[in-house]
Amino acid sequence: MPPKYVKFSNIQQYSQEEIQTAIYSIKQGISVRQASHNFNIPYSTLQRHSTNEEESFGSGRQTVFTAEEENHLFHAITVLEEILTTETFVKEIHEKLLSSEFINNLCRSIVESDIFIQTIATLVDNKLNVYETKLSVLEEENKQLKSHIHSIQAKVNDMDQYSKRKDVIITGIPQTPEEDTTKLVINLAKEIGFDLNVKDIYASHRLPSKSQPKPNIVGFLRYTDRTELLKRRRQLKDVNGYQKVYINEHLTKL
Repeated sequence: MPPKYVKFSNIQQYSQEEIQTAIYSIKQGISVRQASHNFNIPYSTLQRHSTNEEESFGSGRQTVFTAEEENHLFHAITVLEEILTTETFVKEIHEKLLSSEFINNLCRSIVESDIFIQTIATLVDNKLNVYETKLSVLEEENKQLKSHIHSIQAKVNDMDQYSKRKDVIITGIPQTPEEDTTKLVINLAKEIGFDLNVKDIYASHRLPSKSQPKPNIVGFLRYTDRTELLKRRRQLKDVNGYQKVYINEHLTKL
């Protein structure tokens, strides 16, 4: 029995066996376009037959078209292809896609969509999590640095205080233009029964101050002399001319 042929409007004929062979090759994994090239059968014909087989596969039957139906379908597809590929149609689509109204509507649809809002929220949350982690690390580093600074300050203060352990600050001694502060200290000590000489003191001078008279700092060579003077300072309140003179330790600011 001779093979059944399907006639199309372009005069060319293809047997059902040829079409089925091409469809089979498509099922094996090659593309419809490649099968069209290999078997010299129009792409639209193979596409249509392939689609018909997929739709009828679930029902257990295959859709069969008459030659007249095949011709009508092919003609309709050909006309549609011509319309879709005309320069005017392509130009209209191009202009429509580039129009500000279309772009604005598209942007509005995207921005107002739930998936866009959720995506932005997720991105913001992720960024916040990153920055929160970095902030926590920086806060911990800052805490450690502050602790280290406090430790250094305490050590410096201890060293500073140790360097002042032989010093006293005397306030209230009247100030004269050409005074000898060392002799002033020796005379003060004598008034409260404590004998000192110039060799016992390594430094004595007035400190910068807005108050008058300016305080006097005294550095002793021996810690014991400084301690003894501090012990006797209460006696100044009973000595004429020294009631408003005060002797204090030379302390650091901390």
